[in-house]
Amino acid sequence: MAVIHSIHQALEILLLSSGQLRSLLLDNSSIEALLDLAALATLRNRLGKNRPVFMGFIGCSGTGKSTICNSLLGMDLCYTGWQAHNTLGPVVVGPPDFFARLHDLERKMAPLFFPSYKRELAPRSPAQAEKGRPDVIRIIPVDDPSMRNMVIFDLPDINTTLAWDENLVALALQPWLDVVVFVVDEETLYHRGYEPPVQMAKQLNQRRICVLNNRGRDRIDLNHPDLLAVRDFFGVETIHVLPSIQRNALFRREPEFLRFKEWIQKSANHHAPVHSLAGRVKILARSVLEENDRRAQILLDLEERITQEIQAAVAQYRPVPVNRILSDEACLVLDHLGLKRFTISNLYNFLRRAATTGAVQRNFQIAFGNNRHKIVSQLLHLDLDKLKQETFARLSDRWENISHILRHHPDVRRLWDVIPDLKAQAAAPCRLPVDSLAEQTRRFEQQCRELIESDSLSSSILNDPLMVFAVILILIADVWTIPGFGSWVIVPSVFQYLPLGKFEKVKREFQLSLRGLIRDTLAQRAAGVQAVRHQAVLRETDPLLAALRTCAEYHEN
Repeated sequence: MAVIHSIHQALEILLLSSGQLRSLLLDNSSIEALLDLAALATLRNRLGKNRPVFMGFIGCSGTGKSTICNSLLGMDLCYTGWQAHNTLGPVVVGPPDFFARLHDLERKMAPLFFPSYKRELAPRSPAQAEKGRPDVIRIIPVDDPSMRNMVIFDLPDINTTLAWDENLVALALQPWLDVVVFVVDEETLYHRGYEPPVQMAKQLNQRRICVLNNRGRDRIDLNHPDLLAVRDFFGVETIHVLPSIQRNALFRREPEFLRFKEWIQKSANHHAPVHSLAGRVKILARSVLEENDRRAQILLDLEERITQEIQAAVAQYRPVPVNRILSDEACLVLDHLGLKRFTISNLYNFLRRAATTGAVQRNFQIAFGNNRHKIVSQLLHLDLDKLKQETFARLSDRWENISHILRHHPDVRRLWDVIPDLKAQAAAPCRLPVDSLAEQTRRFEQQCRELIESDSLSSSILNDPLMVFAVILILIADVWTIPGFGSWVIVPSVFQYLPLGKFEKVKREFQLSLRGLIRDTLAQRAAGVQAVRHQAVLRETDPLLAALRTCAEYHEN
């Protein structure tokens, strides 16, 4: 397990491992929120104490957020108008040197400034101010001495249906802010849409400012109980009231606006504390770790059950009978390897086959001929179709058992939607590895031909020491009986009823190879689940896991 010494180091590891974290296919919203916060914390840490203050304007549709931003900057940079949901995407205005430092940092590390959003450099011409797009952040560098220490965010509204359909971009970007300016008017003064951003601002210890756009009333009593309640709701010292202006106009030299601008400039020294941000990271990191542990348990249990099924398949394997896939003549010769040609058993088999088939000459050559090994070799062809059926029958039963485990595990269906490979494993059809089976069949046939070609009493005796001892005893007994009786009758009979020759070994190896073929085919499914686990679960030695644990166990000093 890697050792991570600080929360900042852990967050940088999360940021640099963003691709790996996304590949885990965890809850996408939690991952993106976690990576955004990691990028924000890393950016703040790298920029240091002299970084500019991030100030954002949050409010309902038509309250004048974009108008106030343009007024503070003295030019039409943000789209304004009375139509609902005018600002579709966030606009970020800041000093050029900040964007230059940001570019240098990102070139060395990774995207740090809203990494989950697209960024584009927007034109500064007032005539070209656009509504933007919700997935794009428009960057506008402005060298304004009065706003040199600020980066201003003009955010979309928080109350329209379109804003909700776009997943409330303003709330998603609010954690980046040091100062939040809540913009209200008389119609939205008590709108419930402000509750989530106000609650978030309190949790993140962001400085709050409230500004009320006057829509035409001559005088507003700030000490009225209703406005005092509004002030307490937003948690501000006072409510700044701006006078009514004409449509598409800017605040310029109005005394109320100048006092408000001065208040804004005084807020340029407030930086939101890191510990509040780390608290949100802590919650998200714990969520990711809990999901990671839950997945690991499910997938490890699946692997264990599949492994047990494969072990049962090997332990209960029924060998494929060779006589079902070999011709009778080939089986007869192979079962009697080492027998001398003139034996009672050979004579009996010859008479039986001749009576059955009527092919006297052919059966005589097989039983007694000098070239019988050549004739039998021509007949030595395994029935591959029957072999496939026999092998597939044994494989498909176990395959279905494993599929049942993958489909009916009590927790596995929770992962199907987020891990498509696991669902594919459960639905995979049983396929016999025909090429491997054909190769094993060719090897077995070749070994059988070699055995037939070397068929002799001497070779069989050399193969089996037990036979040497038995033959010696029989030959000794032959001296006391009819000459030749033991060597021509008894010895072949011993070979017939004691099948200890080479063919038994070759047959066993072939049957074991078929068992290994079934085992290896089933093991590929276990390997598939293991590959899914390696892809979707963090290992104990992974620095990313250590970083997540450091974030999840963070305690403010």
